[in-house]
Amino acid sequence: MVLSLWMLSHLEAQAELAAKEIKRLQARKKRMENGFAHLEAYCITVLEALPEPKRGPKKLEGNTNTLALSPSDRCVITDEPAIPTEYKTVAIEMPATAWEKIVETCGTGIVHQLTKQDLKVRLADVKKALKAGLDVAGADLQFCGNLRRS
Repeated sequence: MVLSLWMLSHLEAQAELAAKEIKRLQARKKRMENGFAHLEAYCITVLEALPEPKRGPKKLEGNTNTLALSPSDRCVITDEPAIPTEYKTVAIEMPATAWEKIVETCGTGIVHQLTKQDLKVRLADVKKALKAGLDVAGADLQFCGNLRRS
């Protein structure tokens, strides 16, 4: 009996130590990620300040690897509700019996049984439309430079 009480206490202490170690490692990971982000932003700033090369992307060559700045663009959502529904996908969660009824009747009288509706913007379609010169309300293209390591 004494041995089991000791073992319970020991295991509880080990679990507390593991929880503290996890917390310490998560904080360390966060510091490393922040340091990486700051250093990457600094490298991009330095590369952007370099004169334009005769051909190819801007580069910084070191002893072990090369950093290059390649231009890119991404779709930025500024006002999600304003984006037209033609660029959205709907995911609906409903009881299986409701789905069976929809399949049987192909009617819309079952809509009140839906439990969840989720709208998601299809960023690739919005980006394609913006690049084609179409105006998509609530979205814009953002041009930036990506840091490549080789």
